[in-house]
Amino acid sequence: MFILFFMLFLYQLRIKMSKYSLRPKAFILLEDGTVFFGKSVGINGTATGEVCFNTGMTGYQEIFTDPSYFGQLMVATNAHIGNYGVNDQEVESAQIQIAGLICKNFNFEHSRSAADESLFEFFKKQNLVAISDVDTRALVSYIRDHGAMNALISTEINAMESLQQKLQKVPSMKGLELASKVSTAEPYCEGDPSAPIKIAAKGEGINGSAVIATKPPIHPFNICTTSVFPKFNLVTVAAAITPPAPGKKVFKNIAETAIASSAVPIAN
Repeated sequence: MFILFFMLFLYQLRIKMSKYSLRPKAFILLEDGTVFFGKSVGINGTATGEVCFNTGMTGYQEIFTDPSYFGQLMVATNAHIGNYGVNDQEVESAQIQIAGLICKNFNFEHSRSAADESLFEFFKKQNLVAISDVDTRALVSYIRDHGAMNALISTEINAMESLQQKLQKVPSMKGLELASKVSTAEPYCEGDPSAPIKIAAKGEGINGSAVIATKPPIHPFNICTTSVFPKFNLVTVAAAITPPAPGKKVFKNIAETAIASSAVPIAN
């Protein structure tokens, strides 16, 4: 019996190794010309953005759907990504916000019964480029030493020279106005409209967990503050876009909220 199980183990291992060897090569190209190599998880293409990293041991789904990471290439420092799949309730917004994923080990199979689908299926639906088998320790160390910079990840291994030219045209995230990209288009309400204490939120990319906790009406980032917010006791400016500095339009709108409203404005 032991020999039978051992043979089965070797067979499964051989299949996994075969799948790994068939996966196409991929790479990360940093703005300064530095290159790190890895393997594609199976979604071909190229993605650009500012490279950043997150050290969370769990909660990768919340990270990938967090509006504060909009347009960035996420390096996951945790060794295993995808091992517990994806649950439809564990999101911070309606779609993936990161531009691409870089990780060490990408798990195609998951072991949680509460999962609705695998992480690969979740990425495939939204055509998110992700690469694995990258030396993420070396990459994170490099980012920490040299600072945030634009980068690209790609499965187009033979087009590195032309992609380098493409990367030079990617705008810097510094000062880039992103609130309009992640703000709700139309107001919506999660709480009780007849509650005695009324809280409103300006959604410059509000996280889903914040909405669940406070259940305020959510308004677009460019809402007319003078006509809406005087009706509330408290106004929270839910600006998730904090790593790249927000544009002047957002600051102007926040100032108008504080001046025009009799409510207490709080920046989240």
